[in-house]
Amino acid sequence: MSLRATPRRRPTHLHRLLAAAGLLLLPAAAVAQAPTGSIQGRVASPEHGPVAGAQVVLTRQPAGARRAAVADGEGRFALAGLDTGRYVARVRAPGYRPFERRDLRLAPGQRLELEVVLERAPAVIDAVVTTATRSASALTEVPGAVTVVTREQVAEQTRLAPRLGPMLAQLVPGLGVGTESMSNYGQSLRGRDVLVLIDGVPQSTSRSVSRDFVTIDPAMVERVEVVRGASAMYGDGATGGVINVITRRGNGGPLRFTSEVGVESSVQEPGEGLGTRLSQTVAGGRGAWDFMAGASFTRTGGLFDAEGDRIPPDPTGQGGVAESDGYDLLAKLGWSQGAQRLQLSGNYYHSEQDTDFATDPTVADDPEGTKARVREGLQLDEGQGTENAIVNAEYVHGALLGSQLRAQAYYRDYTTTFGPGDRRASASTGHLIFQSYVQSEKLGTRLELTTPLSRRLDASLHWGADFTHETTSQPVHTFDPEAYDASGGLVFLGTGDRYWVPPMDQRNLGLFAQLRVSPVERLVVRGGVRHERATMDVDPFTALNGTSITGGQMEFTPTLANLGATLAVTPAVSLFANYSQGFSLADLGRVIRQPPAGFTLASRQADAQRVDQYEAGVRGAWSRVQGSIAAYRNTSDLGTSLGPDLEVVRAPERIRGVELALDGQPTATLSLGGTASWTEGEYRGAIGADSAWLALSSFRIQPVKLTAYVEHQATARWRNRVQLLYSGDRDRAYEDYLRQPDADPATPGYGLRPVEHYTTVDLLSRLDVGRGTLSVGVRNLFNAQYFPVVSQLRPIGAPSYSAAPGATVSVSYSVSY
Repeated sequence: MSLRATPRRRPTHLHRLLAAAGLLLLPAAAVAQAPTGSIQGRVASPEHGPVAGAQVVLTRQPAGARRAAVADGEGRFALAGLDTGRYVARVRAPGYRPFERRDLRLAPGQRLELEVVLERAPAVIDAVVTTATRSASALTEVPGAVTVVTREQVAEQTRLAPRLGPMLAQLVPGLGVGTESMSNYGQSLRGRDVLVLIDGVPQSTSRSVSRDFVTIDPAMVERVEVVRGASAMYGDGATGGVINVITRRGNGGPLRFTSEVGVESSVQEPGEGLGTRLSQTVAGGRGAWDFMAGASFTRTGGLFDAEGDRIPPDPTGQGGVAESDGYDLLAKLGWSQGAQRLQLSGNYYHSEQDTDFATDPTVADDPEGTKARVREGLQLDEGQGTENAIVNAEYVHGALLGSQLRAQAYYRDYTTTFGPGDRRASASTGHLIFQSYVQSEKLGTRLELTTPLSRRLDASLHWGADFTHETTSQPVHTFDPEAYDASGGLVFLGTGDRYWVPPMDQRNLGLFAQLRVSPVERLVVRGGVRHERATMDVDPFTALNGTSITGGQMEFTPTLANLGATLAVTPAVSLFANYSQGFSLADLGRVIRQPPAGFTLASRQADAQRVDQYEAGVRGAWSRVQGSIAAYRNTSDLGTSLGPDLEVVRAPERIRGVELALDGQPTATLSLGGTASWTEGEYRGAIGADSAWLALSSFRIQPVKLTAYVEHQATARWRNRVQLLYSGDRDRAYEDYLRQPDADPATPGYGLRPVEHYTTVDLLSRLDVGRGTLSVGVRNLFNAQYFPVVSQLRPIGAPSYSAAPGATVSVSYSVSY
């Protein structure tokens, strides 16, 4: 950082006379207006290029008054009218280390010229994030645990497994291990549900189906921001946290193309396990306009376990990814002028399974411990899959009547299809053979403003409102039982359509206000409140079991609060603590699709689940080591979970845990690190006639999870990464079940079985070849035979007790031009 002062001209006699006259004529004004100066300059990268958008904050000492500026497209900034005295300058920018200088002195009339050259951060240690506070905030000012997954990390993990579920499990503390299926049910965050967003657009549906990680291709993702812990910032659903998937955007300038082609295959069955992957993006702009367009295609082959056996296409009964085709189309158009930006975007994702194989139901008759297997000959018109279309418009004005404004309007059209099933033994589903699918349409708007309140306290208020209107239903295709029986359960001949869950209209209006204040240097306090008014309308209908429901309306009006603070103990270490509330509305569709006789909406215990979370932690970012640790406890007086017989249980719950993340760069060519997550929780239940705290199922409470990685830059063009994931044992739910007077050790019920540990190791090698990069990845390097946690919780010897894929090799080549 260089500093130079502009010399002042020597005052003449005329100047002195004029100054004296001014003092005689306007003594009060002269006393009120102290001499001022200015500080201006440029923020540059290590290559001396401009760092646009860098935040420059000057704090006067010892008074604490602050002035701030944002570097323009040339990296320049200017602050005029500054009182004379001593200043501390701090500069922050995404992807760079924070910079601080404490010895700036401004004399009367002086103009200081600063040139700040920032160092690149080895990891995302001070990124600017938006998800945690709904406004641009430095990560070090967020009073809670946040993980930012960068574009480089997304691309790296995609070459091992092109899905968000396993990718985030490897990188995010507190998030459960992947399910190896389309479903994220059982992949909880801090023991509770997570709200998934794409560019701020909620991916959840009121008829919750837990398929939120398969709504976009990772090739279209710029970064992922994960807020770990209960939050009401975006409304309903984030009792465990928020995952905001931010799509790629154009940066203006000349056209920039990126192409990638790849293949992957099971080591055991390289022919039938062969899959392909293609992606193409282009970005550019001219003047005030910028754009981005992208397309990707993924063909997933058959999946085989470490013993060489084909894994059922629907491994746990919640949807599979084997033998499926998926493609994604993304387009963005942006206009920026001064403090304004308008952006229009559209994303369309489609994935559908096309397989001749089905799960063999006769495995349930085999001895205990038999894994799921397949049969060939499936005839089904519509395979399992997902279709997700999003249209999104965003407008930002950085200086509207003294406030920053952000407005958003979006539309989402979503359909997800499940596999067919024989439910003739169940009266609650009408003794039918059917295939269900969920349809959802959602319209939403957001309007939010950030209004400065006090320069002395560096205080601002972020406030606004959001509204959503969603219509969701769950129809079914019914099938001919005679054709099904004659084929041995392989031929599904359609006979008609019915509603399992009728159309439900849900409207949510949320009003919120968040105050940010920095009463003293290095301390930032945030607190706020959100009030939600939600209604759910259901028309009269007849359920599959013949029960008639009169219909009606349900209303929810939760009010939630949060309060947190961060304290920068040193430039490298900051502490944080917070209290936050989150809530989720009842999944009404799960109840009304199989209602008991005499059911009415008025009899439904439909209070929203309210979660109170207490959290504390520390973040550190030194030159060669970065890390964080967080401890939390969350409780709910009226929790929501599924009981041993799939009934909805509303009971008090308590969950606690610890999360750790650590990264280091001991040498210029070596990086290593990892995460650790421990969670435990109980609900208020009964052992016989006595009330007791019983362990929540392992669908909710994940076993201990450890991850680790080592990256080595072998040469200037060759880099290797080895990563490990360990999922531990958990027997608590099973042990508490055995305390019941009538417990049967062989049939513990849904989610109560003991979970055994497993370890997987992955390898990724990247070599610069020509103008591009050749990548070779091996997932499950040592071909370990293991069962994912969600499979272990299914009855052993049942059709859904499926093993995970064995060793899988992928090869890809990407080039930018």
